[in-house]
Amino acid sequence: MKLVARGLGGLLFLFAIITAQITQPVRAQTVGVASADYVSRLASSLRGRWLGSLEYRDYQSNTRVSLPTLLDVTTDTNGSLALAYTFDDGNGKIVREHEIVHIDSVAATYVVTNEDKSSDPYSIASVNPFDVAGKTQVVLLGHGTDNDRPAEVRETLTITPKAMTMLREVRAAGGEYLFRHRYAFSRLQ
Repeated sequence: MKLVARGLGGLLFLFAIITAQITQPVRAQTVGVASADYVSRLASSLRGRWLGSLEYRDYQSNTRVSLPTLLDVTTDTNGSLALAYTFDDGNGKIVREHEIVHIDSVAATYVVTNEDKSSDPYSIASVNPFDVAGKTQVVLLGHGTDNDRPAEVRETLTITPKAMTMLREVRAAGGEYLFRHRYAFSRLQ
């Protein structure tokens, strides 16, 4: 699934977990590759209603800001997961965002399609299989912008039966990864 978050106040955060649509057979699971069975289980684990927060680094004030966030993950008509985010931006301002994700287990890619129909491709860098307690972790790598500058992006999705985090880190070429934003959710249903 994809991890995409779009920003508030003019900031665009890409971090979404969204649609999983498998169209080809899958290789055995190794680092960087998610099997068809794994992607199917991940999609099932993501579906539902999640309540939590988005914490992000605000470049204007050089502080971290936290916003209450609701996430609904459903299956769309193509069998993909659709993520619908609702943010409480304060002072009665509610912001809504939607994204679709396509996971190709053969190519080990994770592509997020945003509301404006632009796409953000990521490679699946690593997969930690589900453990006995139902916990898993997926790391995605891609390219994007951060504070209007080109950046390498690392997205880490950690999910359990009752909780989920999505961490986005960015770095300039040759630099260290730095915190950009983090979603932390508890399952409502």
